[in-house]
Amino acid sequence: MNSLGLLKLLRMAAIAAVCAAAPAMAAGDASTPWDRQTQAAVRLVAATSGVAGLDRVILGLEFSLAPGWKTYWRSPGEGGLPVEIQWSGSENLQSAALLWPAPRRFSVFGIDNIGYVDHVLLPIEAELARPGQASVFRATVNFLVCKEICVPAEAKLELALPAEPAEASPHANVIARFRAAVPGDGRGAGLTFSDAFIEIGKHPTLEAVFTALYPFEKPDLFVEGPRSVYFAAPKLRLEDGGRRAIFRVAANDAAGVGPAPPLDRVPLTLTLVDGGRSIETVATPASGVGASLALMLLFALLGGAILNLMPCVLPVLSLKLIGLLQLGGAAKREVRLSFLATTAGILASMWALGAAAILGRTLGFAIGWGSQFQQPVFVAGMATLLVLFASNLFGWYEFSLPQALATRLATSGFMGATRGPTFVLGRAPGVAGSFASGAFATLLATPCTAPFLGTALGFAVSRGTLEIVLVFTALGVGFALPYLAVAAMPRLALHLPRPGKWMATLKLVLGLGLLGTALWLLTVLGAQLGVLAALATGALLALAAAMLWLRPRLSRLARWRIPLELRRALPRFDRAMPVAVLAVSLVALVVPAAWPARSALTPPDAAGVIAWHPFAEGEIARAVARGETVFVDVTADWCITCLVNKRLVLQREDVAKRLNAKGVVAMQADWTRPDPAIAAFLVRNRRYGIPFNIVYGPGAPGGVALPEILTVVAVETALTQAQGEP
Repeated sequence: MNSLGLLKLLRMAAIAAVCAAAPAMAAGDASTPWDRQTQAAVRLVAATSGVAGLDRVILGLEFSLAPGWKTYWRSPGEGGLPVEIQWSGSENLQSAALLWPAPRRFSVFGIDNIGYVDHVLLPIEAELARPGQASVFRATVNFLVCKEICVPAEAKLELALPAEPAEASPHANVIARFRAAVPGDGRGAGLTFSDAFIEIGKHPTLEAVFTALYPFEKPDLFVEGPRSVYFAAPKLRLEDGGRRAIFRVAANDAAGVGPAPPLDRVPLTLTLVDGGRSIETVATPASGVGASLALMLLFALLGGAILNLMPCVLPVLSLKLIGLLQLGGAAKREVRLSFLATTAGILASMWALGAAAILGRTLGFAIGWGSQFQQPVFVAGMATLLVLFASNLFGWYEFSLPQALATRLATSGFMGATRGPTFVLGRAPGVAGSFASGAFATLLATPCTAPFLGTALGFAVSRGTLEIVLVFTALGVGFALPYLAVAAMPRLALHLPRPGKWMATLKLVLGLGLLGTALWLLTVLGAQLGVLAALATGALLALAAAMLWLRPRLSRLARWRIPLELRRALPRFDRAMPVAVLAVSLVALVVPAAWPARSALTPPDAAGVIAWHPFAEGEIARAVARGETVFVDVTADWCITCLVNKRLVLQREDVAKRLNAKGVVAMQADWTRPDPAIAAFLVRNRRYGIPFNIVYGPGAPGGVALPEILTVVAVETALTQAQGEP
């Protein structure tokens, strides 16, 4: 053979060697060769070049699509097929989970589809059967690509990874980029799921609400549920400067042969995509109650009216009772003005609470009904006011306005023309005092939750600003109904007995009631900060009350045989006493503000009747999967309704026995102090206040919510339903 022939032979051998080595080179590059199909190419890649020391490998199924061609998401829409992978024949593979980056919506012949265009990589989390050992991944991929026509395709891919160091491959960055595009809980993107409910009808409609830290741009919502249901493209409404997105999604029968099946309490997967940010959550929307604003306004009206019967409100109503008795012989105009002013005070406080809810929602905070009692300074402030009010009822002090201001107010009728410049709770204080009593009653009512109240407030906060304003207004009107009734019929007050000596005894009894409420608030402060903080605050309030008791008695000391210097100093003591009381009261507020918070709270149910587990929302689904029933009690030391529920229902021997039974997990969420996890749990369940009790189990994985006021029958029925018993 001549030299030319030898050279030609060597060249052919080299080409053959390169061709033979091509698959091996691809495998060493942690990828398979491209499998080129009609209008698409697909390959399998890995984030690492080896598997040594790994029990899990991150792979990627990469598509390169021709211009204008699409492939499909896991839920393809009205038409199409999702990508499917079979791993038969793979070596050292335990399981493989296919992840789906955020898709986009597109239309083919007017048919709504969901998927990807141009270039996409589907991340795969592959768990190895034998960690660290060489693995071979054999994938049979079935997919569909569409443009004017749709073309099904199949690709067979094989990728071998050796038991060598797991160094980053050339594909690690692109895999990481598409893994980051897989929708998660939305926290990193500033997205939050707020609420969802189903409107019942021939074509059920889902309404879902999401909020964003920064305004939405072009959000889209993809809904997945039963295979028999197709969810159309949503209708979108933006509120709060674009930071609140309300989607309405019509549900249709996927076969198009009839109405969609009922979706009440059916878990749905909601995926929101807005440019480069996304969120995915599972919601179990309830039906009906969220659909009617009129119904929610009625609930708010009834809840506000029932709130007057709650124990939180009784101390303040006692103040109004004294004023009402004082009006026994007053003119109709004065009676009407007094009670209309009280109504105005109630509405003003309700609107202030509504404004706080709007502001908190806008800033991304969860503000609940009565959550101001989570702040020790507020608790101490309310206790201080109650002690001062009780001292006033006992006759230990009277608050006098400057003479010029008092005269102007009296002549204008603002303080009541028949009254003097002195403010005494036992004397009807005119318009200003009535307004203040209404506002104070509202604030003191917030630790209590009445029937219908939680449902209406949850609806309002999950909606928009208008709904919040309307619901809080209806709540205020309901709370003010007794006062509006007297304002409409002043004769009710005119027929009351006239004031007399008997009122002194009544004032004493009602004043003791106020002190009892103040003592309860100090126990709440003790649960938040510790016994020493409560004792210190209580001692300061007792000192303030003692000074008020002493002041009217200073004049008697002048008749005693005391040193002349002390007798001359008594007027100065008298003038300085109000300043001293004010200073001591302010210190009583400073103590809780400066006192370090306790590292752990005493559980609200410290009696040990029920074996409570600490709240952990993530454990609920796992317990239900094990066949257990979970009873969740969201409570707080400052929630009077919660305490009543425990003592009258939950701590009953028969109920406690069932909650302590095998297979039942009693979980307590203590909201005495702010807790973001509990607040988020309440928001997801469309609740704005507590108490809130819900039962999960195999028969009710979405939960059975209980009414605010518990009954033994309601608890046992919910437990039976959640356990799946007939």
